[in-house]
Amino acid sequence: RRRNQSSRSAPASEEEDASLASDLSEEEEVLVLATPDREVGLEARIAKAKKAWKFHLAQWNNLCTNTPELITYDTIPFLPVSEEDGMDWSDLSIVEAVLTVKEVNELNMLWHPDKFTQYFGDILHEPEREEIMAHVTEISSVLNIARGKLRASLKANSPQSSFKATSPSSFKR
Repeated sequence: RRRNQSSRSAPASEEEDASLASDLSEEEEVLVLATPDREVGLEARIAKAKKAWKFHLAQWNNLCTNTPELITYDTIPFLPVSEEDGMDWSDLSIVEAVLTVKEVNELNMLWHPDKFTQYFGDILHEPEREEIMAHVTEISSVLNIARGKLRASLKANSPQSSFKATSPSSFKR
């Protein structure tokens, strides 16, 4: 469904790769790269997600500061949304370790199809518009689910979570 984005999933240069991998030891890096995601421990998956997030953020900032006259599918640094991309949004422990709730909310707004169209709609390559917007919609859906999970987790873990509100109809006079 999605295009192969091998040019987007790996750093452009060895220097960039080295700087992004600085959070990982050499052994961790080998483990992360050589082991299928489902078999990698939580700490290594978090490290991989942080690396993917840093790389995405650098690409996004580059797009925003050097916006081309025409944006094609391949010029958009789509948010990594799967384990193969480096960020498993379905695993709440990874999302919480990499991003704050505020960042997830900001991403949710940024990748909302209407906002994305507002920002870039005039300069999207018309023959690719439908494909681009389908991918943006997929990202938005993943972010909505992650945001809902984060909110539920925060609500369940808050000190007030044990407080049960009584509905007005149950008050007796």
